[in-house]
Amino acid sequence: MRMKRSDFLMVMKRIPAALVLIVSLVVSAPAHARVVTDWNTVIASSATAGRPGPVSLFDIALAHAAVHDAVQAIEGRYEPYHYSDVSKRGLGSPDAAVAAAAHRILVLLYPAQAASLDATYNAYLAANGLIDDPGLEAGEAAAVALHADHYRPIIATAPFIGRVETGQWRSAVPMVFLYAAITEPFALNRPSQSRPTATTKEWSVPARLR
Repeated sequence: MRMKRSDFLMVMKRIPAALVLIVSLVVSAPAHARVVTDWNTVIASSATAGRPGPVSLFDIALAHAAVHDAVQAIEGRYEPYHYSDVSKRGLGSPDAAVAAAAHRILVLLYPAQAASLDATYNAYLAANGLIDDPGLEAGEAAAVALHADHYRPIIATAPFIGRVETGQWRSAVPMVFLYAAITEPFALNRPSQSRPTATTKEWSVPARLR
């Protein structure tokens, strides 16, 4: 069944939600910004090599959700996205939890990169005095839990929607972006939660797009 152009445009408005989610996850642990920033660099480079293209956004979001939950397992300051274990509360360094969660989720996502990721991880722990820190357990557990329940496999999608005949409309972006717009969010109940409440004229949907 063909999708109407108006429906497609409405769906595409939701795509910024994925970017907002990733940015919010990156800064979810401001007290440990350096270690999060350090491992975000590793996450981004691993995702680009492991599953390049728009699908890498899912892997990056998954990694940062695991990092968030690992920190909250120890600190308990904010609600976790998925993983929670009160027995980890106050045990170990949140920095260790961040490193362990990021490393483990990346190894699970990209087994072919395991050797280089292990080397980076071990060197990081040694350089920052985190070897055998109890917080590593929280990071490992969070990563395993998030990967088990929220990993998104690559979905085969058509290159576009619409028609190919002269004068016929077709989408100008890959269909994988459409999948990103309608897929189940990592940390929300539905994609529309990231949209502002349509209480003002500027945020209302134009009649021609309804």
